[in-house]
Amino acid sequence: MSEDHDFNQHRAFDNNVNSSLGLYVYALFDPRDRRPFYVGKGGGKHGNDRVLHHFSEARHDRNRGSQSEPARHELSKVRKIQEIWDSGNEVDWKIIRRHLSNEKEALSVEAALIDAFAACGYKLLNAQGGHGGERHGLIEGSRLYEYAAPPIAGRDFPTELINRPLFIFNIGQTVGRMWEGVDRVENPNFKPNYKQATICCWNIGPHWRALSDGVAIGVVGGISRAVFAISDWERCQSDPKLWQIIPADIDENTSAGVLNRDFSSFLHPVKGYLQRGGFVICEVSEAGHRIFRRGAKNRHPDAAPSGYHSA
Repeated sequence: MSEDHDFNQHRAFDNNVNSSLGLYVYALFDPRDRRPFYVGKGGGKHGNDRVLHHFSEARHDRNRGSQSEPARHELSKVRKIQEIWDSGNEVDWKIIRRHLSNEKEALSVEAALIDAFAACGYKLLNAQGGHGGERHGLIEGSRLYEYAAPPIAGRDFPTELINRPLFIFNIGQTVGRMWEGVDRVENPNFKPNYKQATICCWNIGPHWRALSDGVAIGVVGGISRAVFAISDWERCQSDPKLWQIIPADIDENTSAGVLNRDFSSFLHPVKGYLQRGGFVICEVSEAGHRIFRRGAKNRHPDAAPSGYHSA
């Protein structure tokens, strides 16, 4: 085993280096096969020599022996660095972009780099995928048209959905949890179960559960990803205080009319309410007007139907 202090001993960044970098994005590489294994941000609130901290962490972990281990999300990266050192090599590191304007731009560059490496088949050890991956991230060519969703208005709804209660659920958080732990390199065709995310679980009162002929629509980032009929409701098994949908099939042509459509403008009157992770209920009239029954501004969630909003 090589002595850790022989490898990746770099001076702390001085003012000249800091000025030449600003806010930056970097990557760590295994010199044995030149493959990247970690991407991160430095500068600003992250510390200007953040890229060097990984080597200090790896040395500190080995020096403290079996007393404790790094945080779980850092462990695989630390072990990788130590493995490279034990092979008699230094970890290679590169600054990919520097003088980035702000944190938002740094997050975007970092996420794009993570996606680009994943598309090339490189498995990174980052604990999380790129920021905003669901809305801005990697898309397989075969799924492009699913993401290029056209906007929907009231007049676009199929006749079969007119004057029926439409339960529109924000399933973004649930879908995000489905992505956790998914290796996009080993599972390039992974697709979240949007229907299951829409089914379960919701805090919904008896007045709304009693509505008949309902239709469930699950949206992520404003885009509809699941559409099915509501047969009934039952207690959620994981939390009896919540309820889940008993789904029923809906005509394929009917669901195709509202599936993978951009509901952002349609839901604008209740945008704030929906963003808080809940759901809204509306109906579409024959004239194409939206009638928001749950979630309209200045209305109690269980209040009577609100007025019309033109679509």
